[in-house]
Amino acid sequence: MSAGGTDLQTVLATFLPGYRESRALHPRPRQVCAHIGTCRTPALGGQRLRCESEQCGYEIPRYHSCRDRHCPKCQGRASAKWCERQLARVLKDQWLRNKLLERR
Repeated sequence: MSAGGTDLQTVLATFLPGYRESRALHPRPRQVCAHIGTCRTPALGGQRLRCESEQCGYEIPRYHSCRDRHCPKCQGRASAKWCERQLARVLKDQWLRNKLLERR
């Protein structure tokens, strides 16, 4: 979930049905929306993690992810790392350009 309290999965669940009433989605965007909608839900299955303490018995479900490259829950960290690499590359190139221009 994002800092504001609403994630993309909630937004799609709320607004996509109304959007689809007036517009047709191409197959790939429809598939991506379906993946994001089922990501980390019981629809994809998962495991139940149980506390091993005899007194506790606490259980928490851990559902599988969709692994779609467009899903922010699945690819958020990878996207952030990619952005950091690109930014570092751009800054490095910019530094080099500045050094070369200083010599003229």
